[in-house]
Amino acid sequence: MHSLRGNVEFTKEEIQEKRAEILPVVLDNIKRVEEMDEGYVLRFGTSDLEVALVTEWLVLERICNSFLRYQLTLESNNGPVTLLISGPSGTKDFLQMEFSLRRWL
Repeated sequence: MHSLRGNVEFTKEEIQEKRAEILPVVLDNIKRVEEMDEGYVLRFGTSDLEVALVTEWLVLERICNSFLRYQLTLESNNGPVTLLISGPSGTKDFLQMEFSLRRWL
């Protein structure tokens, strides 16, 4: 069991279902993807809605893919949102398959 908002307990299956619902919306909001040595940088827009969407998704990702490292940057003056996802050997291949990143590369 995992706690999300308001300390409500969710099973791993419920979290995976929620992730499956939100993931396509997150992917549709990606503006650009950049390949890095250790992973990928996902670039999003500047709206508060995108910030909320990405942070909600990250809470779920952190539970479902706990081996990954996430570095979220919110640029000053309402600049873009960037997310670096990296991890151990094989992470880039995993991310390409999991998120179909080739469409941005």
